Amino acid sequence: MKTLNGNSYCEMLITAAYYLKENYKRIDDLNVFPVPDGDTGSNMFSTFLSGIKEIKDLKDEKITVICQKFSKGLLLGARGNSGVILSQIFAGLAKVDAVYDEADIDLCIKALEQSKISAYNSVPVPVEGTILTVINDATSYILKNRNKIESIEDLCTEYFGEANRSLDRTPLLLPVLKEAEVVDSGGAGFVTIVSGMKAYLNGEKHTIDELIAPQASDTKKSVNYLDFDYYELNSTVNACEGNSINNKENGNFYVALIGTVVAIILSIFNQKLIVVAIAAVIVVFGLGFIL
Repeated sequence: MKTLNGNSYCEMLITAAYYLKENYKRIDDLNVFPVPDGDTGSNMFSTFLSGIKEIKDLKDEKITVICQKFSKGLLLGARGNSGVILSQIFAGLAKVDAVYDEADIDLCIKALEQSKISAYNSVPVPVEGTILTVINDATSYILKNRNKIESIEDLCTEYFGEANRSLDRTPLLLPVLKEAEVVDSGGAGFVTIVSGMKAYLNGEKHTIDELIAPQASDTKKSVNYLDFDYYELNSTVNACEGNSINNKENGNFYVALIGTVVAIILSIFNQKLIVVAIAAVIVVFGLGFIL
């Protein structure tokens, strides 16, 4: 494919949205920066859906129009830091100096450059090791290797490849990621989007109806992220430890309750044992929480 028209771009975005849908929970689990609130994937998916709603009924539109309407939808529906940055990435893609029916390779590369600039400008203090780094590295790689690119498919494949490699390097640039042994969640979300776009160019298509259907339990569109399996394992271990703590607390409660009942019975039958009973309650409570 030498050029990309509006209809193809719409279908590409829908497939990218499907990939986000199938992976957003995994992306949420990677979220440790800037705040570990576990919503990066959810916010990116919600933001992306807002853009899809703006273009889902458009047919045979110029690609410039699709870019602009999709960007508008993202801006209006942006959620969280990741959603705002994502909206600015696609706002950059829409900043072209003319209206085009189709985009050739050079126009696509120009849009990617503008997208990178727009993304960095959206953050007051850009931090490397995040989605910004992934976009910057992928775009720089394309500019340096323009001679390798002979089609839109080549462009997307090369861009995705470097974006994925850059994502793998994010823990080396951001200490909080290295400590948690995960990659950047925003970068992972962006790589997921590009992965969906590449899948479309390789012949995979998804529909609007699939975006509103329940998430598949065993997705075939899962995107692998560096150390993600390790993160899942740690999460499982922590959950098990949490259950153990809860069980221990429940056991302490019952031990203390039994001690209290025994103490009350003793005090009823012999008032002289009241002092002993009170002491017994204190001892039993203490033992319960030590055990």
